[in-house]
Amino acid sequence: RSGAVLICAYANEAALEATFKQRVACLWSTSRNELWVKGATSGDTLDLNDVFINCEQNSLVYKVTPRRKGACHTKDQYGNTRVSCYYRRVAPTASGSLQLSHAEPVCPECPVPPAPETVNRAALLIAFAAGSVSAALLTAAVLRQRR
Repeated sequence: RSGAVLICAYANEAALEATFKQRVACLWSTSRNELWVKGATSGDTLDLNDVFINCEQNSLVYKVTPRRKGACHTKDQYGNTRVSCYYRRVAPTASGSLQLSHAEPVCPECPVPPAPETVNRAALLIAFAAGSVSAALLTAAVLRQRR
């Protein structure tokens, strides 16, 4: 309902075909090398509203409506599924390293969020580079449908 990015993942021909057939977000798990039907095990299914492709035809956007609150496979400090996989900010520190901090909204009666973490900049850049290696897979940004 907000238009926020929920997930950034891969989709190949099999995932896109399953997405259209099942009318839910289906992706390709590069770690398991198999079709990933979002919500099949977690219950956090993302119902498909529309699919868009970019001008270079190398990335997709799935517009979806979550059936429940969450989309991420991780949980917050209260055990709830996170609304989005993008729940941490990355910012440079004075020393040149990168720092992660939680960007999730915190309710007034909730405990203080976890302390920021420091990230190795080289590892972060390698992760981004590795994500763009395979031309056979399309990056699929799964967005919450605006109403």
